[in-house]
This record gives sequence, structure tokens and C-alpha cells, in this order.
Amino acid sequence: MPKEYVVMGATLKCPMGSATSKLMMTPQHRVQSGGKFKASIGDAKPFVNIMPFGTCKSMANPTVAAATAAASGVLQQMPCTPVCSVWIGGKTDFLVDGMPALMTNDKLLCTFGVGMIEIKDSGQGSPPPSPPPPPPPAPGSLSNEEAREWYHEQLDDIPNKIDKSLPLEGQAKQASELRNQIRTDTRTAMKDQDLAKKLFAERPNQPFESYVKKYSAPGRSMDDVYRKIIEKSQQSDPTVDKIFGLIR
Repeated sequence: MPKEYVVMGATLKCPMGSATSKLMMTPQHRVQSGGKFKASIGDAKPFVNIMPFGTCKSMANPTVAAATAAASGVLQQMPCTPVCSVWIGGKTDFLVDGMPALMTNDKLLCTFGVGMIEIKDSGQGSPPPSPPPPPPPAPGSLSNEEAREWYHEQLDDIPNKIDKSLPLEGQAKQASELRNQIRTDTRTAMKDQDLAKKLFAERPNQPFESYVKKYSAPGRSMDDVYRKIIEKSQQSDPTVDKIFGLIR
């Protein structure tokens, strides 16, 4: 990729995250390119400039390590919480608000990651990003009933979050990842962490391949398997609903 100035809306990728993210900027920026704010190497503040990359699979992340241990060693991806300070690199002969301009070949280290956050595109050719989605409920903030109701609301919204331009396999993977992230966010938000840990241990998140195997059957095409995964991603486990005293 040719070296370019990075602007608001640039696409970022973390090797430990399940999704890409968009670089966000604050109104205090004064330098623009093509009507978009130019970024500097200082635009690396978590949850201000650097938004979460879906779920994290790095065992250097304490929440991932703890959830994986509780699930008897089965990797449990947990909500991404970027921990970073400043981009490495920058164009020192062009300053943006007093700091070197951010370029597409610059990298950013996350304390919890293995590898570097990279810039996949400069953002100059993309429309301004939409505001980031609302964050999940705060850890330990929901009663069991509130947590389960929020869980159902998020499952119902999965069809609206799937990229329909992807082939069916890609849509099924996305649905599976969304379901796992929703499940993780819900359990993290529960006040009753004893029950949450029990659910992590007894009903851990499963990799996409396990669902392919589960729904494969003689005479069933792979497209039908992917459709089944998408369908099931939107359905809750009735036995868990019963634990929470909910009937759906």
C-alpha cells in the first residue's frame, strides 16, 4: 500500500481482534485533508481514537486468560479493551497539532496484543465513519433478568449486523462471532459472577468449525449448513432461559 496521510475513518486491524475498527477523531483537530481531520501519532487514545476490535483472543489479556482457565482451557474470546499509548513512526517533517502526522505504514502496540495494530487503509477514500455503536453494559451492572433480556435484544439484532455482501460462509462466521461476543458481554455484565463463571465453564463459546460439524448432515449442502448457523445464532438456549426464569 502506498504511503499516505491517515485521516478520520481509516480502517485499523489488530491481529488479536475479531473485527476491524475505525480511527476516530475529536473536534479539536484543526488540520484537514479532503474535508477530513488528519491524524497524528498521538491519536492513539483507547475509546477516543482507538475503538475496540470486537473480541480479543490474546492470552496476554487477563480477562481472556481467566475466562479460558474457567472453561478448562478452551479459548474464550473476551471484549476487546485496547491498551495503547502512541503510534510508532510518523512523518516528522509535517506536524499535525504539534505532533508528527500519522502515515499508513505506522504501527501501534497494544499491551494485551501479540503483534501490532496496523492501518489497512488511510480513510481518504472512504466516507466519514458512523458513530461507534454503544458499548456493552458495564461489568457487574445487570441483574440476571436484565442480563438475559439484554442478551435476547442483541440476538434479535444479529441479522442487522451481518454483512450481506459476504458469501454465505462469511455471513455464518460473522453470525457465530457476534453470538459469541454477545454471550461474553452478557456474562461479563452480570452481577452474579458465580453464575457467570459457571456458564463460562459449562457452556463455553465454541469455534465456528464446531457449528459446521454440528449442523452438517448427509444430503445437506454447505450453503444449508451456513444458513442453519445463521438461524441458530439468533436463538437462545431454552435451558439457560429457564435458569434465568425467562420463557421465550
